[in-house]
Amino acid sequence: MRLNENYIDQKTTRLLESWAPRMKKLESVTGRKNSLERNLVLAHSLENTKIQAKFHESIQTADAGLYKIFALDIVGAVVQNLIAPEIVSVQGMDNSVGMVLYLEYKYGTTKGATKAGTAFADTRNFYQSDAMYSSCDVVDEPITLVAGTSQSFTLVQPAPINPNTITITLSIGGNSVVLTDNGAGTLVSPVSGYSGTINYSTGAVTLTLGAAATAATDTGVVNYSYAITYVDSTASSVRIPEVTLQMNKIPMFAKPRRMKAIWSFDSQYILNKEYGGTDMEDIMNATVAGEIMHEIDSEVMTDLYRAANAGPEQTWSDVVPMGISMIDQYNTFKIAVDKCCAKIYKATRKVRGNFLVGGVSVGTVCSSIVGFEAADVQNVNGPCYFGKLPNGVKVYLNPDFDDDVFVVGYKGSNMFDTGYILGMYMPVVTVPMVQLEDLAGRKGWAASYGKAVVNNRMYIRGRIVHN
Repeated sequence: MRLNENYIDQKTTRLLESWAPRMKKLESVTGRKNSLERNLVLAHSLENTKIQAKFHESIQTADAGLYKIFALDIVGAVVQNLIAPEIVSVQGMDNSVGMVLYLEYKYGTTKGATKAGTAFADTRNFYQSDAMYSSCDVVDEPITLVAGTSQSFTLVQPAPINPNTITITLSIGGNSVVLTDNGAGTLVSPVSGYSGTINYSTGAVTLTLGAAATAATDTGVVNYSYAITYVDSTASSVRIPEVTLQMNKIPMFAKPRRMKAIWSFDSQYILNKEYGGTDMEDIMNATVAGEIMHEIDSEVMTDLYRAANAGPEQTWSDVVPMGISMIDQYNTFKIAVDKCCAKIYKATRKVRGNFLVGGVSVGTVCSSIVGFEAADVQNVNGPCYFGKLPNGVKVYLNPDFDDDVFVVGYKGSNMFDTGYILGMYMPVVTVPMVQLEDLAGRKGWAASYGKAVVNNRMYIRGRIVHN
């Protein structure tokens, strides 16, 4: 399993072409076009199920045809109706163990206050950057002081050093002392007793302190500018600040889900005889597959809530202040969501939140906001899409959440732009029904999938309070 821009390789292209007829049939039944991400998951899942069907043929040849009929249809139904692809990246796993790969960008050399090896970006987000790293200016390069009044050191960046650019700030005995370069190689200070020299050609600095430094407590930093465009045989290779790339990986292991159903022959007979030929097995297929799908969606949403780390939990009060109408107060919930989106942007320096998952009380508040675009939620099973806020944030409800909690998160337009990955190895497949001498029907369903949180700063928790 590879997560990079070349993910759609020849093997994946062949899978899409192989299963295109079934995916088109699925689109015609549902009346909506699948995204590329959902088609990729569906193709991998159907292929894995096909391999399982071959195994089934080898051990239960007589029932293999029924297995193919039920298994492939259930896979299509489950992948099509999962909420998860709308809020996280859902991908097909070729193997039961997968690796989520991502590039990490690091500063390769020490410059100013920035140490070599400090990460400033990866394929998931940006971190705090050094605004001066690629410039000729050096900011807050630390000085190691020794005990005494005489100090000497060499600037880290290769000489020549630009004259009139050096400023040294010292903290000696709790007092701040500043020395500046006069352009002639002399460092001067308005504080009596402090002086020094700078060799522009070598970067060597000497200081005389008016009060003795104590190496354990006193500190200093130096700001200066160096000739970044200067080229010679010794320093040119280290003169240009560099960036290093490192490939990191997060393992993802497929874990199983299992369910079985047992029903009596009499119930099956009555259902078929008195309710227009309704088949118990068909009902079980739809109900159990739907329950497993519900549980997977709920598990993903709960993971997002628990992992959220873009900032502290945000709160919004539903108490209506004096002189404010309830509608006006509920409209302020949109502002609270906007603040959550801003927290995600601050934490990632890359994206703002664009969806919300909440409990039923959160849905009540959202539906009361002026401009809320409500979805059709008259007939749903478990987590569902509830509508869209005026700021474009999509709202999903999860009845398994506490009523007043919610999580705001981000899901991009492609499968790589996310903080959470759900890898479907075997969506939901079934085995043929077995009925023994006790006249009890038995049937089992199974699913297998992996998951990985790759960036918890893309999510932030929230809560409605009542005071």
